[in-house]
Amino acid sequence: MVLVFTQTLSLQILKGIILVIFLFFGYSLIKSVLREIKLREQLQEAYLKLKKLDKAKSEFISIASHQLRTPLTAIKGYISMILEGTYGKLSGKTKE
Repeated sequence: MVLVFTQTLSLQILKGIILVIFLFFGYSLIKSVLREIKLREQLQEAYLKLKKLDKAKSEFISIASHQLRTPLTAIKGYISMILEGTYGKLSGKTKE
């Protein structure tokens, strides 16, 4: 009877230890998965912010490029007309 009780007690202790080990690893796994989910959400938020900033940058460059090209095109046209002699002849020194 004592031998059976000892085996049963030993088995119960062993089962308890195994249960604690499984609970520990299960908890660690759940914690790791939750951390991974949180990191993925943060990464998604950062990606969306980056996408928004990229769009703003592209719009700014487009507007700045247009604002610079428009007056330069007009200046280029006037210089071309002056060099062609539309407004009269230019001296050699002035042409240079």
